[in-house]
Amino acid sequence: MLNKNTLHALFLFIFILLGKHISELLACSISNIISTHFIVKHMIGFFILYTTLISIEQNEDLFNLFIKTIILYIWFIIITKTTRRINISIIIILLITYFIYLYNERLKKKNNNKNNNKNNNKNNNNLIKTLDLYEKYIIYIVVVLSILGFIIHIGEKKLDFKSNFNWINFLFYRTDENTCNNIKSDIINRLNYFERARVAFINPNDIEKFIEKRSL
Repeated sequence: MLNKNTLHALFLFIFILLGKHISELLACSISNIISTHFIVKHMIGFFILYTTLISIEQNEDLFNLFIKTIILYIWFIIITKTTRRINISIIIILLITYFIYLYNERLKKKNNNKNNNKNNNKNNNNLIKTLDLYEKYIIYIVVVLSILGFIIHIGEKKLDFKSNFNWINFLFYRTDENTCNNIKSDIINRLNYFERARVAFINPNDIEKFIEKRSL
């Protein structure tokens, strides 16, 4: 299910989303619907990702791509709900992987050229093998980072909202107006990543007790 094309589609999707600031070019009625209904944003995002996958994997069955889009969109939501450093790291890794893929594909085409020098082909083959290994294993690194960052961020939000923590709001909405400003409760800065991850598995109603113990 997860392959290099999937990673490239995810990168392109994130890149497309970075163009949100041109939304003023749309009619006011459409802009207002998008800005006031978060579910509409998710629907648009889903179909942007779907069409991105269709354009990349042109030989794949449309239904299979639809299922893959569902899985990839869930992964995208997880990535957006990671800690800031891990989130930025994942985007940088996707960027690097995308350009490595483009470079690797050109190397392979160059190697298939009959006019190419044998020594050049040998050097290119070694580099291609290295890049193929990178493309094969980087997926697992991104998945592990995504899950780890997601769990840590759950802990941070539970510490922020305590008994008011809500899974629907956490996953599908911006939980408060300060979300993008990285405003956190004081205790979060006193905990390392492993301690924050442990909080993710604590019942929201018990967060106050946890904070009291840590404050002593």
